Amino acid sequence: MRKTLQIFFVLGMAVNAYACNPDRNDSANTPSLSETPQPGQLNNNNDKMKIQLTIGSTAFTATLVDNTAATAFRAMLPITVSMSELNGNEKYYYLPGTLPTSASNPGTIRTGDLMLYGNNCIVLFYKTFSTSYRYTRLGRMDNTSGLEAALGSGSVNVKIDKMEATTALEQAAIPDAPQVIVDNCRLRIIGDFIRFSLMDLNGGIILQGNKHTVDISNLLSGFYLVKIDTRMNTLVRKIVKR
Repeated sequence: MRKTLQIFFVLGMAVNAYACNPDRNDSANTPSLSETPQPGQLNNNNDKMKIQLTIGSTAFTATLVDNTAATAFRAMLPITVSMSELNGNEKYYYLPGTLPTSASNPGTIRTGDLMLYGNNCIVLFYKTFSTSYRYTRLGRMDNTSGLEAALGSGSVNVKIDKMEATTALEQAAIPDAPQVIVDNCRLRIIGDFIRFSLMDLNGGIILQGNKHTVDISNLLSGFYLVKIDTRMNTLVRKIVKR
């Protein structure tokens, strides 16, 4: 009996030691990044982390990461800034205030990265290259096609604004908000507006204009975004082309 108790005691100590070992790999019980957004990770499922950067007549969308710096940056919006050129691969602007930091060396900068250098310099990169500098990640452009051409070779004005998709119920609560109606071949916008942009889900612009009825028969079936600029605000609706 004494020997049996000693065996059970040793087994219990071994199980307890394994359970308390911080170095063990317990990936089977750990949620994947796709299931649980981590701090500093792009949160593509949260419309409230979407922003829009307008460069000249071209609009780009970006997704902010889930960290305190990005949240504080978003609270500053909307802003229009004059971004300066540096090194043939980035545009930068020094904010009037400071943001929280959690800087690290990313190793590789990628086209479309939106970073914070120090605690008040926002940097938009339009080329991919290796780096030894430390940055706090703010976000990333959803679609970088045409970004370098839009930014040009010198200083450039960039308008940065929040981009929140509105539901039909939220839109109905906005006085005189334009209504969007879609059938298989037409997009109709009812109400007063200045301009609309039809975009894919990555923010790539498919067409723009100010007509109230647009032929969309050539579009593939799927989901799209319609951004509507009015005199009072900007609305974004998600639509489906069947």
